[in-house]
Amino acid sequence: MPKEIADPITSFGEEAVENTAARALAAWQTEDVFELLIKLASSRNLAGVIETLGLFRRKEAIPVFIAALKDDICGGVAEQALHLLGEIAKSALIAILSEASEEEFNSPSELLRKKRAIRILMNLPLNSDEWKALRKLLHDEDLELTVLASMLALDVGGNDDKAAALDNLIEAIPRARWDVQIEVEQCLMKHFDFARDRVEEEIIRRSKSAGIPGAEDSVLQLLLNIQKRKI
Repeated sequence: MPKEIADPITSFGEEAVENTAARALAAWQTEDVFELLIKLASSRNLAGVIETLGLFRRKEAIPVFIAALKDDICGGVAEQALHLLGEIAKSALIAILSEASEEEFNSPSELLRKKRAIRILMNLPLNSDEWKALRKLLHDEDLELTVLASMLALDVGGNDDKAAALDNLIEAIPRARWDVQIEVEQCLMKHFDFARDRVEEEIIRRSKSAGIPGAEDSVLQLLLNIQKRKI
């Protein structure tokens, strides 16, 4: 077990050295090095260890990467490692999105892990059964997770799920962070052929109150921008 370091500055310095050493091991992709990295990753979250493990592209490391998705510092490199594994990691990613308890689901670290997991899945092919395991996320309490699930639904869901996804995305616009709003806009642009009627319906509905003094409708402005760019 690594020793505990009371001084945070000293701790940061030692972790930097350890991360550099772990990255240097990437030049020797042997079984001994892989087992050493797995052992290190199982006892302590270090970005360099996770990053180097990812270069091995071995399914045995998937549990390590899945666990690290919760971590603020290591989560990004764990996400990259799972991207590299692609479909090999798909079942594990679906499992953490569909099987966690409500208590786990609502914790900040678990939500972070789920958002990272669904972003990975958005770049992988999904069949109808795999989507069915995820479709409950269309009705999740977390806004960003619902948005991500809705974006995924527009890629792989049936027409009913796609319709629900469109409603979710439009309703999320005024409450979402600016970067999520950009993702919503890009998604509606991508799927405009399917979304056209719903977008135009919402534009008409919101335009009726657009003349009210002081009324600023961010949803209407975004939808008008999409319509203008697609017509």
